Amino acid sequence: MKNSNEILWSYLAGLFDGEGTVCISTSHNQNNTTIFQMNVKVANTKLELMQWLITNFGGSYSVSQAKSEGNNRATQYAWMPKGKNNRIEVLEKMLPYLVIKKQQALIGLDFERVYEGRNGCQPGLKLTTDSPIYIEAHAKRLELRDQLVKLNRKGKI
Repeated sequence: MKNSNEILWSYLAGLFDGEGTVCISTSHNQNNTTIFQMNVKVANTKLELMQWLITNFGGSYSVSQAKSEGNNRATQYAWMPKGKNNRIEVLEKMLPYLVIKKQQALIGLDFERVYEGRNGCQPGLKLTTDSPIYIEAHAKRLELRDQLVKLNRKGKI
């Protein structure tokens, strides 16, 4: 029989397979440098689920209201783990139980680990856009984002 932690992580993986996503977005700062942001989310219309997720896994949730009058769509909630280390933990612990979104989780883990042992772990090291480490990491993150976009595309690929 599974212990209670295994049951929780397998349940989260089932929710994630059906209602979850890993997405990587980009924006630009004032120097026109590309900024990447990865999110791991589980979206649903039930507030009780968001509360259960926070109780069992931490994190936070956002709320999206239907915008137009006469729209009969329910309010949508999206749970997210907070911070890089928590995103990594969630993806790693769900991984053995994922069926549909295992590849997305693996890409998310690769994305978060691009800078391991580099900028994030070396106090005082500031990467510039002409640094070979930055150029290599930027190319890798762009490649991973493109792979994720293809996997997340709805309909036939």
